[in-house]
Amino acid sequence: MLEISEILYRWVKGFRIKEISKSLGYARNSIKKVIRQAKDLGLKQNDSTEVIDNMAVKLNKERSVPVFTKPTLATELRLYDDRIKMWLSEDDITITQIRRLICEYGLSVSDTSLRRYINGNFKDLINKDKKYTIPLVTNPADEGQVDYAYVGLMKDEKTGKMRKTHAFIMTLSYSRHRYVEFVFGQDIRSWIQCHINAFCFFGGVPNRILLDNLKAGVIKADIYDPIINRSYAELERFYGFVVDPAKVRDPKAKGRVERSVQIVRQQLIAGRSYANINEANEAARRWCGDVICEQVTRTTGRTPKEMFLLEKPLLKKLPNGYFDIAYWQIYKVHKDHHIVCNGNFYSAPTAYIGLEVTVRIGLKTINIYYDNRLIKSHIKLEGRGNWQTDHNDYPQGVLKFLMKTKEKCLEEAKELGNAIAEVIAIVLDKESKRTLRKAQGILRLAEKYGKERLDNACLKALLYENYSYESISNCLRKNLEQTIEEVPPTALIANENNSYLRDHKQYASSMEAHYV
Repeated sequence: MLEISEILYRWVKGFRIKEISKSLGYARNSIKKVIRQAKDLGLKQNDSTEVIDNMAVKLNKERSVPVFTKPTLATELRLYDDRIKMWLSEDDITITQIRRLICEYGLSVSDTSLRRYINGNFKDLINKDKKYTIPLVTNPADEGQVDYAYVGLMKDEKTGKMRKTHAFIMTLSYSRHRYVEFVFGQDIRSWIQCHINAFCFFGGVPNRILLDNLKAGVIKADIYDPIINRSYAELERFYGFVVDPAKVRDPKAKGRVERSVQIVRQQLIAGRSYANINEANEAARRWCGDVICEQVTRTTGRTPKEMFLLEKPLLKKLPNGYFDIAYWQIYKVHKDHHIVCNGNFYSAPTAYIGLEVTVRIGLKTINIYYDNRLIKSHIKLEGRGNWQTDHNDYPQGVLKFLMKTKEKCLEEAKELGNAIAEVIAIVLDKESKRTLRKAQGILRLAEKYGKERLDNACLKALLYENYSYESISNCLRKNLEQTIEEVPPTALIANENNSYLRDHKQYASSMEAHYV
């Protein structure tokens, strides 16, 4: 789904199919098929990212045949490995000539595919002397290149300990204007925050970011099928740039930032020492804004500051609001209706118990997804061992028990009748889960038998001082609550609490009759 979403995003941004194919490494026909299906479902250029993501979900579910398939050509070429080794040992052999020879054996292959196969499997036989580079000309605001560089140990002011430190570097390819920030970690939060800081430093965003294949940016490093880290893809959409992973282990593909790495080590690190990382970052900001940008670049003949004056008006404007830095994890919904995320507990509906869900962990929120659908949102908890539970996630029967507290029961009983209220108050006099269940059960009898009959049954329960659920239920089931009318009115006395008690003389006459 992420592959489809990335293709649609670039098409909506105005990229041609040829450019998308070159950047992502997918066949043009595959890209055309995805775009055609999306257009049939109503996708238009300039649609929002929300529309793009929903369209990607639809296409992912409705495709009957996978669009992206791995080529099987490599398997067929392995049959010619011995011959290829023999041909490569000859002085005047070329890739084109090897292709011709293989075609004569009956296998059709292009120069590009064959060159890729030979470079990947016969590097030791390729002439190493033929090294070359090609200068790539970029337009203003077209590209920014990013990378990390290890710079040694620096002191962490919070802990007082020395820690491994890396320099995050972003270089604008046209102007060579740079942003440098020293960090202790290369995790997704640090990676994204450094991007945000760089965009703020430049006052805008380039159209494309060329990056190395580190995990914070690219989950799967592949020249043909790179998969962008989901959190990084969110940053891409928020700021409107396009992620463009470079070839794996190919520094020449991002030469501008690689050169910046050397300059940072030479001018900011070599021969210098800093009290802590905060002092180093202050020096880095001054160096980027006042020092290195004033030095003439050999390839342009002008300073980065001069070139940046032409480039800055063409950069994308910074969006309004703040970006919620998040990372994604997969968790299981346990039988207690909760997932355990960073030591805290968050509830999910009953239907998802036992299933694995995808969780977006933001700065302030926890969003739970299943099958690319948002099923639950929570406010993020601090610390560990805390619970955030939405009782609506529980089954209806459990929910009724949890929501009908002692106070709720007493309030409901008063609305049903005086005798009911008196019985419920007596039942809940000693508060416990058992008595709460009993009170809830008595109140539910009103749903089946009506409040008038239940009030009469409770009045009889008061007369006989028998408050068990079974007695009240049997009384209603056998229609015995009306026998209360046989008791002489003089035998009933209303006290100040509006409850009914037998006169003591009636108890005495009953005892005499019993012994007689």
